[in-house]
Amino acid sequence: MLRDRNYFAISNSELGTVNSSLIFNAMVATIPISLVSGYCYDLIGRKLLIIINSIMMCLICYWVPYTSPSLAWLQYAYLLVRGTMIFVSCNPLIVDYVDKDSLGKASALSNMGTLIGDCFAMGFLLTITSEMSHENAFYITAVLMMSLILPLFFIIEEPRLL
Repeated sequence: MLRDRNYFAISNSELGTVNSSLIFNAMVATIPISLVSGYCYDLIGRKLLIIINSIMMCLICYWVPYTSPSLAWLQYAYLLVRGTMIFVSCNPLIVDYVDKDSLGKASALSNMGTLIGDCFAMGFLLTITSEMSHENAFYITAVLMMSLILPLFFIIEEPRLL
């Protein structure tokens, strides 16, 4: 999308620099979010934060192609996606639900699920959206992600205080 003349028209010689800059700036800007995410889960609750941030991630994903031709808006979208991803990925659900003796196994299974999801995204999702317009590809991705949020309403429970 960065190279496409209809969107951002970044030349091949500048593509790596622009892409790296977008990702790096978003990562640096969201460091404070990772520092306070645990406190937010304790204050606000697990279910609400996970579901709201997941829905926001879907909406932002849908919005990404409409940021063109402004790299500033694209940077803002990257920042928002990264921020919502941090809240979703830094959740304390493993600590809440898993017995203390099995935390390592649960963490390994969680990481394996992340890797399988990444492979799905790169192998399947990228393949079916490669010939689509950028708007449709991001729309399909957002709808697929949104469909995965529905079960969270029934699966996630707030921990019981002893």
